[in-house]
Amino acid sequence: MNSKISLSKLKRRYDLILKELENRDDAFRNDKYDVYFIPSLFEEEVISSMKKKDFDAYGSGAGGELKEHSNKNGDILPASMSSVGSSSRFCYLSLRNSDLSAFGIKKADSDICFEEKLPIQGVDGGIPPHMDAYYESDDNFYFFECKCHEQFDKHKLELSNAYFDKNLIVDKIDKKYFLENITKKNKRTGKDTVYRKYDPAAFGLPPNPRFDIKQFLTHIMGIESRIKDEIKKGKTIKEVKLMYFYFIPDAALNDKEIKDIIATLTSEVRIAFDALKKLCDIGIKFELYIQHGERVETASKANVRREI
Repeated sequence: MNSKISLSKLKRRYDLILKELENRDDAFRNDKYDVYFIPSLFEEEVISSMKKKDFDAYGSGAGGELKEHSNKNGDILPASMSSVGSSSRFCYLSLRNSDLSAFGIKKADSDICFEEKLPIQGVDGGIPPHMDAYYESDDNFYFFECKCHEQFDKHKLELSNAYFDKNLIVDKIDKKYFLENITKKNKRTGKDTVYRKYDPAAFGLPPNPRFDIKQFLTHIMGIESRIKDEIKKGKTIKEVKLMYFYFIPDAALNDKEIKDIIATLTSEVRIAFDALKKLCDIGIKFELYIQHGERVETASKANVRREI
């Protein structure tokens, strides 16, 4: 990658490619938020089709996902889910009507759930990890983490002190990779929170990975807590899968620098999967899938391929 091109500029370029592939300029705003769908179209294509449980899962519009909202400066911002690069939009549109066969899942009559909360055992307070989508059938548990352009963000390995000394997976991180303690003020409570900063090399990753290893760890802790609770209830667990699902149009890979980023991402995901599966208390299967069509569509075997 050309070091002179920032990740933020590559992210912007990627979003513009996604917008171009939509092939409908009148669908987008014509102000500085030009990679966001106009509110009427977003309402028609996304919100109007939502079941109440899904609308509620996305915060009933209160968190800014579904409705215009103001920032601290009083500026009116578009609904975050109306961005062409929104992973929530991708998740919802691709999975809401999918039969899930592209992921090797035999779907029954039960609905897929969005924004599934996964409280971590022994961790009180705070916001628990959320899985973008979740499906349960016949004692099989399937968790989806959906991504669109997050590979262009910077990801640090900073873990709340609240996760440690509770017999969770983070206690297995080799102490030689510990860097320092960091204190941050919690924006929601105003209280100070201590974080432990680690070198991502603990999992074979470079200092600034394209893959969000911190989020991966919190998801694993949430899933293990959920499955252990299910076992306590007497359930026999057949299969548990955590699937990373990316929207990466093949056409976007014509851009060499973007293609290089995606290649790096895929390599890091493979490394992280191999490292973490050795540390899990339960047998979670990790898989990586990519939807590769030009536009976000209902996930099917025709437009989804498994990478790992």
